[in-house]
Amino acid sequence: MIICILSIFILAFLVPLFQKFLADKLSFFLSIAPLSIFISLLHLYLTKKSFPISDSLEWNSYFNLELAFYLDGLSFLFSLLISGIGFLIYIYAGFYMKDAKHKGRFFMILTLFMGAMLGLVLADNWLSILVFWELTSITSFLLIGHNNEKKSARYAAWQGLLITAFGGLALLAGLVLTGIVTDEYTISNLSQHHELLTHHTLYIPILLCVAVGAFTKSAQFPFHFWLPNAMAAPTPVSAYLHSATMVKAGIYFFARFSPILGGTVEWQMLLSSIGGITMIVGAIMAFKSDNIKKLLAYSTISALGIMTMAYGIGTETAVFAGTVYIIAHALYKSTLFMMAGILDKQTGTKKISEFPKLLYKKLPVAFVIVCLAAFSFAGIAPFFGFVAKELLLEMVLHSSLLSSFYIAAVLITSVFFVAVFFVLTHKAFFSKEVKGELKKVHKGIFVAPLVTALAGLAFGIFPDTLSHSISKASATIFPTFEAKHLALWHGFNDAFYLSLLSILLGTAIYFTSLKLNWKLKLSFFTSLQPSKIYDRLFKGIISLGKWQTSKIQTGYLRNYAMVTLLVILILTGYTFLFKAGIRIDTAAIDVYFFELILGLIVLIALGFTLFTRSNISALLSLSVVGIAISIIFLEAGAPDLAITFILIDALTITVFVLILHKLPKKMLRKRNSARVRDAIIALGTGLLITLILFSITYDPLNSKLKEFYAENSYSAAKGKNMVNVILVDFRVLDTLGEISVLAIAALGVFALVNYSKNRKSL
Repeated sequence: MIICILSIFILAFLVPLFQKFLADKLSFFLSIAPLSIFISLLHLYLTKKSFPISDSLEWNSYFNLELAFYLDGLSFLFSLLISGIGFLIYIYAGFYMKDAKHKGRFFMILTLFMGAMLGLVLADNWLSILVFWELTSITSFLLIGHNNEKKSARYAAWQGLLITAFGGLALLAGLVLTGIVTDEYTISNLSQHHELLTHHTLYIPILLCVAVGAFTKSAQFPFHFWLPNAMAAPTPVSAYLHSATMVKAGIYFFARFSPILGGTVEWQMLLSSIGGITMIVGAIMAFKSDNIKKLLAYSTISALGIMTMAYGIGTETAVFAGTVYIIAHALYKSTLFMMAGILDKQTGTKKISEFPKLLYKKLPVAFVIVCLAAFSFAGIAPFFGFVAKELLLEMVLHSSLLSSFYIAAVLITSVFFVAVFFVLTHKAFFSKEVKGELKKVHKGIFVAPLVTALAGLAFGIFPDTLSHSISKASATIFPTFEAKHLALWHGFNDAFYLSLLSILLGTAIYFTSLKLNWKLKLSFFTSLQPSKIYDRLFKGIISLGKWQTSKIQTGYLRNYAMVTLLVILILTGYTFLFKAGIRIDTAAIDVYFFELILGLIVLIALGFTLFTRSNISALLSLSVVGIAISIIFLEAGAPDLAITFILIDALTITVFVLILHKLPKKMLRKRNSARVRDAIIALGTGLLITLILFSITYDPLNSKLKEFYAENSYSAAKGKNMVNVILVDFRVLDTLGEISVLAIAALGVFALVNYSKNRKSL
C-alpha cells in the first residue's frame, strides 16, 4: 500500500515532464495508474485474500510515530470507487480538457488529489489521517481555483479551503482528545475502547469535534454552501470530487468512527438530524436551481445528507442502506456531472432554461445517457438507485428514535429528486422556446459517462453481484453485521408504496410548477443563509484585522515592546498566579549588603534614565545600570557572563553615541498617564519574572536535559562554564543563527545609510 500511494505522488510530480512528450495523450497515459490500482484491488478480492491487510513505515521511533495503512472491507470499497471512477475521469478529461490551458498543472494536481484520497481512506493512525486530510483540502483548493483568472473561481477556492480547514482543526482536536482518553492512536484499534470513550466526560467534545470535521468536508448543513460555489472548477473536477472522492471523505469518517463513537443517543441525534435537514435543504435547492452544475451540486448535498442520516441511525439495516447508496450515488452522479460538462460544451451555457429547443433530437446519445443516470437518481426501477432507495425506506420504517422525522425527510427528498429528474430529462431536452446552435465534441467523450450509466443499470438488474463486498464494508462499520443479499424486487410492501407515492408527488410538483410558471421563493431566508453569514463573518474578520493592525503595528518599537510584554504579563501571569500558584522558599533567600547596594544603584540609575530629558544623561545612566549588573554577575561567580555583558553594553552605548547627533538634543516628554502605564507594565513584568524564578528555585524542574549538560559540559565540550558551553557547543546552530540575523540586519542598515547618502549626492 505504501509503495502504491508513493508511486502516485511520484507520478504526479513527473506529469510536467510527461506533458512535453505526450501532449494530448497525457490523461490517457495517467489513467493507467488508477486502472492498475482498480484491477489490483479486484484481483485481491477475487483471489479471496482475507481482510484486513496492514502496512506501516516508521517515521520517528523516538516519538513512536509511523505512517500506518489498513485495508479492510470499508477502505477496500472506497478505494475501488476512487480508482475506478478516477480512471473514467482521466479518460473523460482527456477529451474535455483537450484545448484547455495549463493541462500539465491540472493533471498533476488531479493525480496528487487522487493519491491523497487513497491515502486518507487507507490511513490507520491519526497522523496519517491528518496529513492526507489536509492534502485533500489543499489539492481541492488548487483544482477548484484552476481557472484562477476568474474571480468566481478564486472566491470559491478560498471559501472551500477555509471551511474545510476549519473542519480539519476540529478533527485534529477530536483525534487528540481521543488519544488522551484512550492512549491509542491507531484507528483500527480504537473500537476496542468504545465503552471507555462513550462513557467518558470528554465524549461530547470528541463527538462534536469529529462530527464538525466531517460535516465541513461532506458539505452538511450549515457548512453546505461551499459545494455549489465549487462548481467554478472544471467539470472533470466536479465529477470526481462530488461523486466518489472529497465530499465522501466525511461520510467515510462517519462510517469509520461509527464503531468507535457510535451507538449512543448523542451520536444518533446529531448525525441523523443534521443529515435529515441537509437532505431536505439540498433537494429543494436543487429543484430551484437553473444552473445544471449547481443543480447537481445541491442534489449531491442532499445525497450526502442521506448517507449521514443512515450512519447516524446506525442500525444494521441503516448501515447497509447507507453503504449501498454510496455506490449508487457515485455511479449516477459521476454520469450526470460528466454529461453536464458535455452539454455545456455543446450548447455554450450551463443554464437549463437557455438550452436550445428539442435538444433530445439533436443530441440523442446525450439524452439517453442522461436518462439512464437520472432514472437511478430518482430511484426508479430497474436501476441501482431504486435498490438503494428501497433500502433507505426500509431503514426509516424500522427505526425507533425520531422515526416520523426520518420518514418525512426521506419522503420529501425523494419527491424533489423525482421533480429534479424531470428537470434533467424533460425541461433540459424538450424545450420549445430557445434557439441556438450546437458545437461538436469528440465522440470519445461519451465513453466514460456511458460506462457509469450502464453500470447503474447492470447493478440494478443484478444487484446481488455487490452483496458480498457491501456486506464486508458494512461488517467493518457494524461489528455484529450478518451478510445480506441485495434484490431488485421485494414485493408490494410499505417501502414500495412510499416509493410509488414519491414518484407521483414529484411528477405532480414538476408539471404543476411548469404549468403555473411557479418557482420556489426563499427570499425570507436569504439574509439568514449560511453563505451570507460566512460573507459577513469573513468581512468582519478582515475589518478586525485591519483595525488590530492599525492599533498594534504602529511602526513604533516602544508600542511593539509594550504589546509583547502585556501579552506575556496577562497570559503567563494568569497561569502562574491562578493555576500554578506562587511558591517561595524564604530560607533559600540569602542577600548580602553589597548586593543590596548594587540593586539600589541599578534602581536609582533606571529612575534617572526614565525622568531625564537629556539623551547624554540617559545613556550615562544606562551604562551605570550595565556596570552594576555586570558586577552582580561577577560576584555571583560568572566572570564570563559579566565580561560578555560589559562588552555588549559598551557596544550598545557606543552605537547610541555615534547616532546621537541625528536625534533631538532633548527627548520629548511623555504624558504622565503614559509614564504611569509604562511603569506598571515594566514593574509587573519584572515582578512576574522574579516570582517565576523564585518558584523554579523552590521546586526545580526534573529535567534530564539539565543532567545531560552537567555531565557533558566538561567531559565532552571541555568547558567549565555550563552556560557558555551550551551557547557555543550544544546549541551552536542557534547561536550561529542569531549571529547571522544580526549580521544581515547590520548589512541592511549599512545599505540603507549608503542609499540615503547616494540619493543626496545625486
